[in-house]
Amino acid sequence: MLTASRVSVLSVAGFVLGAFVVFARLGELPLLDPDEGRNAAIAKEMATNESLIVPTYNQLPYLDKPALYFQWVRLSIDALGPSELAARLPSAMFGFATLVMVYGFCRHAYSNAVAAMSVVVLATMPLFQAFSRIVIFDIALTFFVCGAVFAGFMAENRAGGTSKWLHRGGAACAGVATLVKGPVGFILPSLVLVGWALIERRPDAVRRWFSLANVVLFIAVVLPWFIAVSLERPDFPRYGLVHESLNRFTRDTFERGGPFYYYLPVLVAVCSGWSCLFLEGAWLAWRRRSASTPADRLLLCWVVVVPAFFSLSQSKLPGYVLSAVVALAILTARLVIDAARDPNGSSIRAMRRGLWVLVASGGLGLVWLTVEIARPGTLSSMVGIRSAEYDVMSAQFSHFVPSLALTVTAAVVALVSRKLVAAVVSFGLLPVSLIVLSFDGWRAYAEAHSSRELASSIRALAPAESTIVCLECFPPGLAFYSSLPLRLVTEDGTEMTSNYIPVFLSQPDPWPREVIHMSRFTALLSGTRGAVILLAKRDRWAALDRVARARNKRVHELSEKFRAVVLPPRHAES
Repeated sequence: MLTASRVSVLSVAGFVLGAFVVFARLGELPLLDPDEGRNAAIAKEMATNESLIVPTYNQLPYLDKPALYFQWVRLSIDALGPSELAARLPSAMFGFATLVMVYGFCRHAYSNAVAAMSVVVLATMPLFQAFSRIVIFDIALTFFVCGAVFAGFMAENRAGGTSKWLHRGGAACAGVATLVKGPVGFILPSLVLVGWALIERRPDAVRRWFSLANVVLFIAVVLPWFIAVSLERPDFPRYGLVHESLNRFTRDTFERGGPFYYYLPVLVAVCSGWSCLFLEGAWLAWRRRSASTPADRLLLCWVVVVPAFFSLSQSKLPGYVLSAVVALAILTARLVIDAARDPNGSSIRAMRRGLWVLVASGGLGLVWLTVEIARPGTLSSMVGIRSAEYDVMSAQFSHFVPSLALTVTAAVVALVSRKLVAAVVSFGLLPVSLIVLSFDGWRAYAEAHSSRELASSIRALAPAESTIVCLECFPPGLAFYSSLPLRLVTEDGTEMTSNYIPVFLSQPDPWPREVIHMSRFTALLSGTRGAVILLAKRDRWAALDRVARARNKRVHELSEKFRAVVLPPRHAES
């Protein structure tokens, strides 16, 4: 029985759990390359050169994303110093704020019980947890997209009639979402709300959402930034609207493609244990469609529209559907609360069948991990998995076995005890236990994908007043972890994991001093005044060896991927 006191306890427990999954051990892992390392380096650089409008990456303009998120990270770095905790704190704060917003929306649209359970479910969905703990735009985007959708819905579903202030709030949220990650910030809430209005047969709602006042407010939020960037970088309008937005959607130029059904397995994977309820939950939603509420239909529309939109795109990444995961979490919480209110109903039976799916899938996962630990590559070769990323992750499988085994055990206990609380714990246990029991595995994985150890190795080699010269490579986080100046030797700048920088370098203007064309490499080495740490990845080790032999210097192996040669100034050699 869901008494008021139990709901209050659930609410407190939900927010304590939410705070744990987004803040616990936040600064203990090194920044992951490429995204975290690059984004943190840009924010650190903006803090140094006081750039407000145009982000820079190693002093080169970086217009792949707007400056607003970088500015939030910059403020955190200004306050706490350049550390992993400071870089990740804005994402964690937006993650927790999203939980608070979800709670408020569900109290309005459903009940206190659904609100509390929605916090629990969302906090234990791995995609939400992961993006709340890394230096990336998606969780901030999700916060403002959710704000726009929730405000638009609530403006049209108030007991006292529509609310112009909620309409204005939704427009403002869409504007800020656009400043976080570009046009997708207003496209996603527009698609969700318009889709819902069509389902509800309420064209008048569309007229109010896109009223002149709302459009003017949206433009007032976005246009000053757009004009300021365009004045500083006149090529930005074409790049931002055509290359970065339209081409990303219509052309497979970003090497992030996937089949049309890409997001079906993605949503199953990124929701972990809760995904065991999705198939049965969808069937129940269809059977109960005549009794669905406007909020139910909004969330169902959201879950369909966002993955469908990105399925049409030629650029696909799991994080694109993070806002749809929020809607899935609320719908899942609805199922759990229905089961709590009717211990003999179809919802509780669906949860029990979901537990069997969890036991079966978790058991198969344990078998996979055990076999791959005992005989690496046995199963992966049978199913055709050939990936360097898998090889790195498989080295840490032993760290993940306890978490998966605990999850399967909890599901068995829930089946035997037939307790709803035990079932909820089972579905949400895995991502939480990964922080508690499997953190060493994540640490090893992060070290293998970070520039922190590389920077430390370079620091041990570097003479005073050295310059790091990267030979057709650019470790994304090195600029964050190293205080030494960086210069890139390149043909076109693609090593900087930026879509804009190669476009910028292809223009007829002279290149900045931080970037040297490959044709000037020899002149660079002969003309550098200070010491040089010449850095190269595996595919350029032969060139590095030639330089070392010509200067009679030793090649230092810094990691499996990188080697370096320390070249003193010419006058020191003579």
